[in-house]
Amino acid sequence: MISDSRVTAKPQTSDADVVLPRVYYTILIAELFGLVLLQRYAPEASGADANSYALGWTGVASMLVMHVYSLRRRVRALRHLGALRHWLHFHIFCGLQGAMFVTYHSWHTRHLRNLQGFNIVCVAVVVLSGFFGRYLFSFLPRSVEGERLNGADVDAELARLAEIIDARAAHSEITVPVLKFTALDVAAPSALSIFSLVREHVRISIALFHLRQRLRTQAGDPAVAELARIARARLRLSSRRDTLAAAARLFARWTWFHRPLTFILLGLTVLHIFAHYVYGAR
Repeated sequence: MISDSRVTAKPQTSDADVVLPRVYYTILIAELFGLVLLQRYAPEASGADANSYALGWTGVASMLVMHVYSLRRRVRALRHLGALRHWLHFHIFCGLQGAMFVTYHSWHTRHLRNLQGFNIVCVAVVVLSGFFGRYLFSFLPRSVEGERLNGADVDAELARLAEIIDARAAHSEITVPVLKFTALDVAAPSALSIFSLVREHVRISIALFHLRQRLRTQAGDPAVAELARIARARLRLSSRRDTLAAAARLFARWTWFHRPLTFILLGLTVLHIFAHYVYGAR
């Protein structure tokens, strides 16, 4: 028999895959609104004017600070400095904020066939690549702290969640949809393409929707709500286990493209700054 503490224990996987906390969205929306007002009531003729100039430097600083996440992820001595998922959120926020400020700074670019044009195009490509990488990252199983889990860790966690759900097996309205959607119906999960991963994402989203529909009539029951949360975690984790090999392979290939691109962007930015101060480029 499972003890009450075991039954009510929180799973080690995140219940929801949050791209950014609400506070970051609030800041980004407020900054975007401020830029719109700035353009409306204090328009400038060149990126070298006061406001655009300051925002250009702020954007560069933001896109430099975002790389602290890479240090936190690779340096073991920094693992005590907060959960990795919080650093990832900060990384995404700084990247979006930097791209927004740099875009405002480059708003007056008339064509893309110069250094400034190449720079802003590279910013756009890096941001779009980051969105795609973040989507791939959502398929990789992680602990609640955001650290990557291997196959053995995932199997152990799934077994623990299965015991918790089995202890409450009387709630068939939860166990039926969970059991129905936990197995990935493919012959070779490691060979899945990005399109197959997207289909799996859609399949799990549909399963979660059906689960929410079944539980709508019992929304006020705390026991059912807790079990539903665990069931949702098991659905997501089971799907990520089945797609782990393919997602890891695709994510590794994505990093081969994204990382060099960030260094290219850094190089173009340095050249842009150098040209501005040495040759007076605008």
